[in-house]
Amino acid sequence: MRISKKRIEIIEEASWLLGTIENLGRYLGADDPLTDAATLSAAVRIGILDAPHLRGQPCALGCVETGPDDGGCCAIDVNGQTMSQQDRLTGLLKGSIAQKIIGHDTQKLISKWDFQKKIKYPKFKTITW
Repeated sequence: MRISKKRIEIIEEASWLLGTIENLGRYLGADDPLTDAATLSAAVRIGILDAPHLRGQPCALGCVETGPDDGGCCAIDVNGQTMSQQDRLTGLLKGSIAQKIIGHDTQKLISKWDFQKKIKYPKFKTITW
């Protein structure tokens, strides 16, 4: 039960990242934003895709703080409390380098990616032994 709940949480958090990257790519004119090098590079530069070990790198923002949470690693706020990707992206895009690239409409980038509409799942057969 706990693993299933964590799986759902991970998918939920990833959907905010993927949706925001897809919107960024569409804004930049990419046909397939999730595989477009310019889109992914901009996502790293802006901080949509970020990690603490990127701090100090000229190609990345490196401002996210992370910490352990129930067997995983999550973004944390200044008080050390875990925060959702939606909240992290909202705060990040309010006053970031994204405004230099996109303008003041950066909040319009934030959206959730719909896995069920985007991915066609093949039918799996159950194998019994």
